Amino acid sequence: MVKGFQKWKEKTSTSPSTRHLGHYKCLLIPENNKKDNTIELFNKTMLYIHNIMINAALLLGYPLALWTNSEVIMLPKDNDNIQINRLRVIN
Repeated sequence: MVKGFQKWKEKTSTSPSTRHLGHYKCLLIPENNKKDNTIELFNKTMLYIHNIMINAALLLGYPLALWTNSEVIMLPKDNDNIQINRLRVIN
């Protein structure tokens, strides 16, 4: 999961929720202060909890609430032509 967040471009949309990908990516930043690793422990714990929630939803077959909403925008390829085969779909 960590490698996936590292590769994911931050400008990519994640969901219609208010969560931004930056909220997850900030958990990947290593802590420079080696004397006090409370922030690093917090980050690892949050990623672990998030991983458990995703895996539980997948194993139980019950989607999280933020996975049930989707916005679909349809743009016409040609002006004044709204036939279904002449529309671009943006999810």
